[in-house]
Amino acid sequence: LEFRRVLFRSENFTQSLNIAYDGFHSKVQAGAGVDLEILPDITTFATLFSTHYKERYMAYAVGIKYNTFGHRFLGFGSNTTSIGLRRMFEGTTLTQLYFGFKMTRLLEWG
Repeated sequence: LEFRRVLFRSENFTQSLNIAYDGFHSKVQAGAGVDLEILPDITTFATLFSTHYKERYMAYAVGIKYNTFGHRFLGFGSNTTSIGLRRMFEGTTLTQLYFGFKMTRLLEWG
């Protein structure tokens, strides 16, 4: 279960708060993010996820998004190889920085 609340939004800046319930660990977790639009189709972002493990680091990711007519390109760096809120909320024992790239296609009907 996830709830995302936009705390502040201006023409080119957005702050958000993600609150999620991890049913596997029976914990409520929180994460925060910021997006800054630097050009009409290019946005930088940063996210930070809390963890309930004392021996782990909080997971974070920073990167850049580029939107075209139908494609979405995402390049990022992170201190974890995990994907998805539940895994990000578990934190990381890793101190390395990982780089990734993601491409998605937007499909619209109607």
